[in-house]
Amino acid sequence: MSTGESGNPLSNDDSVIAAYSAGQPVPEIAAQHQISPEAVYEIVHKMATAPANFCSACGAALPAAAGFCPQCGNPVAGVAGPGAAERPVAMWAVLAAGILAILGSFLPWAVISAPIIGTISKSGVDGSDGWVSIVLGALLAAYAAVRLSPRHLPGTVTALAGLVAALLIGLAIVEFVDLRSKADDMRSTMADHDDPLGIGAAISNAVQVKPGLGLWLVAAAGLVGAIALLIAVTGRGGPGKVAGAAGAAVLVAGVLAAAVVTMREQDTTTSPNVVMAASTAKGVVTPVDPPRTIDLADDHYLKLGFAVQFSDDVTTQPDLDAARTAALDTYTGRPIAAVESKDGRAQLKSEFLARLREAYPGTVLDVYYTTFVTQ
Repeated sequence: MSTGESGNPLSNDDSVIAAYSAGQPVPEIAAQHQISPEAVYEIVHKMATAPANFCSACGAALPAAAGFCPQCGNPVAGVAGPGAAERPVAMWAVLAAGILAILGSFLPWAVISAPIIGTISKSGVDGSDGWVSIVLGALLAAYAAVRLSPRHLPGTVTALAGLVAALLIGLAIVEFVDLRSKADDMRSTMADHDDPLGIGAAISNAVQVKPGLGLWLVAAAGLVGAIALLIAVTGRGGPGKVAGAAGAAVLVAGVLAAAVVTMREQDTTTSPNVVMAASTAKGVVTPVDPPRTIDLADDHYLKLGFAVQFSDDVTTQPDLDAARTAALDTYTGRPIAAVESKDGRAQLKSEFLARLREAYPGTVLDVYYTTFVTQ
């Protein structure tokens, strides 16, 4: 208990400061605490000259010998408390994370590889999501730059910076999941494409879609920024806070690791080696020229060209008349609806392949359409 100039005893200093900070008139504070107005001003002055008690930026109560405000992270002038040394380093890490997110937005987010097509890279700025990560990275870098300057920021701004870092992590996770979905859609589209030669279906099995370096940098930027902000606010304040920071890092890293595992499993099942092994086991494709016109039912016709794939055991050019006869026997007189529908075409192709294998025992591997026009 202290006394003011009037000799009146002073009540709890914190309650006086709280009432004064809330805007309560000094005479009411004095009457409420049974002290003189001069004593109120004395308490306020004493607290104002003791920066380790209340944050000069947000007014939050400060722990003893605190180097930074636990509410907003504002440095306490003239005090080098626990955690003060690592917080500027943490702000530099936040600044680096913001720059990393911007840089990653211009680098590849997706790398697509497929036979014939080759390898195609797509950066973040090729779509709208890349510009989102640029804005988030710029906000994170701007916050860190201000925090490294003598300026003070309220605690809400630090909370918003944490939200920005979390959004970067969330954006990266969404992109990892979206890559898997787009890869599946691409394979499905290519496999279902009306391709007489079956090239699209073969290529679809070899398509690979992998996360690019830019997407990894954006994910790392969000993770580094979030951990650095957590350290900047909490410091080394006990094992509980350190465990909380470590737990958050492990959680986010676990989610990213799950996304990576998912993408690798996808690549394993669609490895080009599988397609290459299948294709090398097959022999030479022999075209049966020229395309022939076959009469269908109800005055319709089919112009059909095809190629037969024989096994490697066939070393000489086979007589292709049997193949032409098999085509005529399979399609002549068929309803046009059966020829044009997807299911009907697949069934007729199976019949055609069976006739070819009967005509060339043990040597026919497959048949491909080069011309398929109905009228």
